[in-house]
Amino acid sequence: IHYGLSKRSDEDIAKLVKKAAMTMDGLKALTKIFPEEVMPPKQTIRCGRCDQEYDPQIPSDSVCREEHPEDKCKMMWDGSKKSWEHCRRCGKDFRLDGFHSWGKRKRDDPEDEGPYCYETVHVPMEDYDEDDDPIMQNLDDSDY
Repeated sequence: IHYGLSKRSDEDIAKLVKKAAMTMDGLKALTKIFPEEVMPPKQTIRCGRCDQEYDPQIPSDSVCREEHPEDKCKMMWDGSKKSWEHCRRCGKDFRLDGFHSWGKRKRDDPEDEGPYCYETVHVPMEDYDEDDDPIMQNLDDSDY
């Protein structure tokens, strides 16, 4: 088995495992290789902040984030070569263009603060109160 595994790509191995999972014998064999501690059953919860389903058992599922809404973003310019987008909702600057071409940054040049208004952990719907959420309190959803 070691030889066969060493000669196949990760993608081929994943396909074989998925194919084996289509039969009862294959599923029984996989439960021995991957016990419940490694492959837990699905237990999704809805997030009160972003309204997405997530599984708290899966670390990569725990990130709650929202991209900057297009209708709240404005293109900003510094001369003809430097531009960036500014999100009025969260006050962050992102998608900088032209700032690093010469490796020189001025003290007042904006920093790229990423594509999200917020990036934090999910909050279960039943525990969520938007009025007490400091993340949502810092966002400006008013129309301009």
